[in-house]
Amino acid sequence: MEYITQKGDTWDKIAYEQFGDETFIAPLFAANPDYIKIAVFDFGTKIIIPTLDKADDSIFLPPWRRSNE
Repeated sequence: MEYITQKGDTWDKIAYEQFGDETFIAPLFAANPDYIKIAVFDFGTKIIIPTLDKADDSIFLPPWRRSNE
């Protein structure tokens, strides 16, 4: 999936809007290595939004946020 940034978007804001949790920045970085150094986006940058497998998404969370299931 692709996301077109809005002026003022940040990685954590995009992660929250797309995944429901601002801590899911790592998969966004992995899918968009050319933009890692951008902290605040301008309008119109195309960001790849990776599909997360629900079984694997906890690997991107800090240990205290992971479930013990």
